[in-house]
Amino acid sequence: MELQTQQQVVLFMDPLDLWLQVLGVALLLIAYWVYRNFVKQPDAGINKAFAAGAIPLGVYILATGIWSTATWPLPGPYNILFSDSWPLLGVVLISLGLASWFSLLVRIVFYAYAGLSLPILVYGVAIAYYHLTQEPELAAAMFILIGLAGLISPALATKWGRPIAMAIIIMLAVAAVIAFFTGISASFAHIPRWAKWSPWYGKVVVG
Repeated sequence: MELQTQQQVVLFMDPLDLWLQVLGVALLLIAYWVYRNFVKQPDAGINKAFAAGAIPLGVYILATGIWSTATWPLPGPYNILFSDSWPLLGVVLISLGLASWFSLLVRIVFYAYAGLSLPILVYGVAIAYYHLTQEPELAAAMFILIGLAGLISPALATKWGRPIAMAIIIMLAVAAVIAFFTGISASFAHIPRWAKWSPWYGKVVVG
């Protein structure tokens, strides 16, 4: 009697180091947008330049986020934390870019951002609660800061817009530093770890 075993094929990619560094760039870009529009006087030329960078970056993040949400390429619960939250940043960047290009700052947009930021805040609390990632304190702080910045964004359109803008800039800048530190550290850890890895379809034999 032949014993047959079923082998589960797991799709595993390792894009987090790149995504974290891209996240740092995106957060600094948004922080600069907040500074130019709510601390200083808005400038149409600068806003269009922002849009030219934010929209393609947002498209990349949204596309990879949708792919990641559909395929779940990461281990275990990290798909929930990273894959499911990643495309939300793409939506924010694209909408901010379009609003900047067409000189549209609609208050309702900030309420939408606040809604999108709520799950990010929840994920940050979950990271701390379940001690996920190798640096749960840093990861939780990054998620929580990003979530809080989005949650208070509707106040940008009020008379307290300037101090709220400064608070958002600080939170996004700190979160960006954490993202860069984590992403760069992950790059130097992942590259040697995957040095001998080959995809499921095998190695290319030369000679």
